[in-house]
Amino acid sequence: MTVIADEVSAERLLSEYGISPPVKDGRGIPLAIDATDDPYFGRSIRLTIGRRRSTVPCPLNEFEAQRLVDEFRLAHLLPDVFHEDMTLVHLLLKCSRLYVERNLVALHLDCHLSTRGYRVNEARMATDRALHVPSRLEPHAHDRKAVFPWRRTARAPHRN
Repeated sequence: MTVIADEVSAERLLSEYGISPPVKDGRGIPLAIDATDDPYFGRSIRLTIGRRRSTVPCPLNEFEAQRLVDEFRLAHLLPDVFHEDMTLVHLLLKCSRLYVERNLVALHLDCHLSTRGYRVNEARMATDRALHVPSRLEPHAHDRKAVFPWRRTARAPHRN
């Protein structure tokens, strides 16, 4: 039985692996990242930009992710911008980790890549069993507006 992750669980899993939550923004180069159990490749990650697709076995390492990005750059589907290349490489690595570590059946991300980073437009996940994503009780470094005891501001000096 395949269980489709609800929107809240999907967003929590994405943030747990350092992937931005979905935001509707159509600026940049549209791309799709799919992780599935392919009959030919087995567990794999597929990157689609335009009409071109390329699939590599999962889990990915940094060299394989860079090679995948280079393939699309050499086909002139991605600009020759180092920052964009590394952003996409790291996004592919995070998706691979999420897919493998959480033992998902399928993962699909629709994204836009730009010079400012990437935007996830849609995220879908499926698993064989119910997803349990515990919510954090303490702030995390990736949380917006997180206040930590070691951060001090000019307005509120620390007094002992």
